[in-house]
Amino acid sequence: MPEIKPYTSTSGRPYVYDDIEKIAKTDPESAVAITDDLDMLQRDPLAKLLTAKVVKQLKGKRYKALYELISECKNFGYRIFFSIAGSTYWLLHSFKKKGNRTPTKELETAKNRSDDLKNQK
Repeated sequence: MPEIKPYTSTSGRPYVYDDIEKIAKTDPESAVAITDDLDMLQRDPLAKLLTAKVVKQLKGKRYKALYELISECKNFGYRIFFSIAGSTYWLLHSFKKKGNRTPTKELETAKNRSDDLKNQK
C-alpha cells in the first residue's frame, strides 16, 4: 500500500489538506467525497484507478511525471495532482475545476512542486 504525503509550504502547511479543510467549511459533503477518493488512491492499485479513469497520468513531456486524481463533487470537479517516488504518492496541488481545460497555472504549480521534491533528495 502506498504512503500518501502532502507537499508542504515552507511553514509546514500541507497545501492539499488545507484546501480540503476550506471546502469542508462551506460544503462538507464534497470534502467527504474528496477524502474518500484519497482513501481509494491509497487503498487500490494504481493500474485499477487508471483503468477506471479515477486517476490519469498527464500527457506531454513536461508533465509526464504527474498524475491527476479526479473527484467529481456535487457542485464542481476537484483535481489533485500528485507524483510518485518509490512507494510514496506526493500530493502536490489541488484546485476546483471550472472548465474543460486545466489552466496552465495549475499544471505549473504542480510541476514546480514536483521539481522541488526531486531537488530536495
